[in-house]
Amino acid sequence: MIIFKINNGVKYLNYFLLSCSLFLIIPKINSQTIPSGDVLKLAGNIANQINRIGDAAKARYAENIDNPYIPIKTNSQYTLETVKEKLTLALKKYVNYYFASKVPAYRNLKTNLTYKKISNPKVTDDYMFFTADKVKTSNDTICIRFQDIVNRQIIYYVKISDNGFYTPYVKMGEHLITCGGKEMADYIFFMQHQYALRYYLKDLENFKILASKYQTMSEKPEVSEEQRKLIIQGNTMAEKMYYDEAIHYYDMAIAINAISSPNSYYNYALIAAIAEKYDLAILNMKKYLLLMPNADDTRTAQDKIYEWETFTK
Repeated sequence: MIIFKINNGVKYLNYFLLSCSLFLIIPKINSQTIPSGDVLKLAGNIANQINRIGDAAKARYAENIDNPYIPIKTNSQYTLETVKEKLTLALKKYVNYYFASKVPAYRNLKTNLTYKKISNPKVTDDYMFFTADKVKTSNDTICIRFQDIVNRQIIYYVKISDNGFYTPYVKMGEHLITCGGKEMADYIFFMQHQYALRYYLKDLENFKILASKYQTMSEKPEVSEEQRKLIIQGNTMAEKMYYDEAIHYYDMAIAINAISSPNSYYNYALIAAIAEKYDLAILNMKKYLLLMPNADDTRTAQDKIYEWETFTK
């Protein structure tokens, strides 16, 4: 829901409810002669009602202007099918207020691709899909694969736009979608997490093949300069407590060569655990043990896995 700001930031109101209120009230005023005192009283009552609506809406969103909401746990009452349905409805309902706010429904922060409105939303086990309101080219279609955001942080936050609208967003990687509240972040996080559980199992099985080959290599692959740069940048982000960015740097480094830096998996696991991504932490510590089964710290690494499994349960 997008909230309209009036009177230099003093009051906020729900644009849709305001429109409905005026629609209901104006015919009554025009249909009869009302003394001026009663008109002022009626106007005062309307203003009070609008202010109450605005204050309630402001309370709903204001807390997340300077304090973004980042989901870290899935709701145990959710089911996969229910969340897919709720997320599809949320995409239909909350992101098409451009006519009132001029705030676009979707924006890609990397390419700056922007949709004023979106249509045809679809959510599956593997991706979220939607199109621009009027499809003309292939650029009018967005498919956000959970594999591409599997380790990215889901962030819900609110900002006041230049034209005075109090607008909530959900950010995942480079994707920015307007929404109606933090529950949309919970829905996306749930879908991301469900995908991750399947993805991590498959990823670990594939990695076992690589690790087996690594053990037979007489000459181990070396870390490239690009990998080294990304790992150092990841460590720098972790030191600054930007854990999501640190994870992203590690993902890019490992994508270059998955077995050239075994110790990176140990560090990656620790960073993921600090970020409370325990399934991801366990995955990377298991990869470390597959590559370094005889390292001096294997006992510590295995104990860390036991510790993190407590939280996944």
